[in-house]
Amino acid sequence: MQKTLIFLIILFMAPMAFAQDDLVLKKPPTVSKDLWQKIRQGYKREKELFIKTLLELEENKPDPLRDTLIDTIRKKDQVQKTLSRHSVEISSTIISNRFLALDSVAIRSVTEPHATGRVWKIGKNGDAETISKLSPKLKSGDSVFLLPGTHSAGDFFRGQRGKLTESLTIVGAGPEKTTLRVGRAYYTTDIVRLRLKGMTVDCENRSGLTIRRGSLSLINCNFVNYNSGGGGCISGAGAVVYVEDCVFNGFEGRAQIRGYGGYPFDLRGDNILYVRNTQFIDNREVIRGSFPASFDNCEIRFDKTKAKRNSSSIPGAYYRNLKAKKSRNSKDMAFKVATDDLEFVNDALGKTKVLDKDSLELAKYLNLKRNLRYWIGLLLHRNEKVRQAAAKKIEALCGQNVQLNEKTAIAGQNKELLGFIKELDSDDYNTRAKASKDIEALGEAARGDLKALLKTGSREQVFRAKLLLDTLNRSSLSINNKEFSRLTLWLEVNLGKLKWDAEKHRYYIHEAEKKQSEKK
Repeated sequence: MQKTLIFLIILFMAPMAFAQDDLVLKKPPTVSKDLWQKIRQGYKREKELFIKTLLELEENKPDPLRDTLIDTIRKKDQVQKTLSRHSVEISSTIISNRFLALDSVAIRSVTEPHATGRVWKIGKNGDAETISKLSPKLKSGDSVFLLPGTHSAGDFFRGQRGKLTESLTIVGAGPEKTTLRVGRAYYTTDIVRLRLKGMTVDCENRSGLTIRRGSLSLINCNFVNYNSGGGGCISGAGAVVYVEDCVFNGFEGRAQIRGYGGYPFDLRGDNILYVRNTQFIDNREVIRGSFPASFDNCEIRFDKTKAKRNSSSIPGAYYRNLKAKKSRNSKDMAFKVATDDLEFVNDALGKTKVLDKDSLELAKYLNLKRNLRYWIGLLLHRNEKVRQAAAKKIEALCGQNVQLNEKTAIAGQNKELLGFIKELDSDDYNTRAKASKDIEALGEAARGDLKALLKTGSREQVFRAKLLLDTLNRSSLSINNKEFSRLTLWLEVNLGKLKWDAEKHRYYIHEAEKKQSEKK
């Protein structure tokens, strides 16, 4: 690392000055003239830091005529501290932790599994009794639906090591209906994008999931029994983690014996974490590690544990609307707007100019007017108007047509559907089951009538309508997710081919496409 840093120092020192009295170094033959000119004219702050580094290195250069071996060891130690300190300072000028932590759209996007639409059901009368038995059949992009009940992951997550399972979604029927026991799940290294949604995750008095060099999204999950004396509920390194609408209860299982809670996040090294609308109850410490992290509209509270042993602070993390007593979080770490907030999106569309200074700097850094990743990421937004605006922006930027599932039929107009709904109240089980399948096959066309049925139907019809709407919501979401996945993969394939036309304000892959577009 030190050799690399010294090389960078020499590289950046080269353009620091070109006057007769200053240091002059020739342009390396492998560096283009444009890049060399850019280095000469820019990087003012980096050059100042490099000069400071060289001066400190010079001060600690050993002198064999004056220094003893003890002095030399002391200077060597000081040189290592200088290089370490300045490497952090210099990297922060190139990559801003604030920008990394607050880009909720990018974090959500990179943790989103690339869904294919294929769904497997686990449980009684499902495609398999356990998720481990289903493992040989799984392919990247599959979704697994855990039927109501308690399920054991067994060796499933460990079994994925070395297998081609790049994207996987595991969905339950809700935290109050579905429980997934993960035990010591160990590494989920080869599941690049893993999502758990709608379940209670029981860590069985051990550490929970460990993510290394991958990503994890947790939606509407309750986590319990994750204190084992080592590690945390979610641990790992080199990971991107997105959490939304979850509850971490630290005072369960073995944690009760000690009188204080567990650790929700024990992430070491370089990670990125975004937590939204989540409760942390009776945890000794919410986060361990130093990396870009944001807590958006979260709550930290203590109901059972000894407060003096616990901490409601999230040191080094950015936060907004944090509900916590005796919090010592720095006011400098507070933020006002996330990149998927309506005011941020509207500013990107040129509709408003009301962002605060920090948000404007983030918007400028992201270069939203031509940032395809940002607009593709907004296809996952909860707001229908935002998704539609993003679809139009994507088409304007690169010509890709976006198909979203936004239309819902008006209730009471489909006679065939009304007949199926009537059969949901039949005394015959097979008739009710067939009607449910017929309604499910109609998809979005049935949504309006099913919503109306929740208010006017019989007990059996309401029960069936809730189940069908849950299924429809998962199916509807997967359609938009599939379009997000398609465009994300398209961008990855064509990123090196895209050329920006400043006059037309759009991208083209090659000249033929540009000429064809001009004819239109």
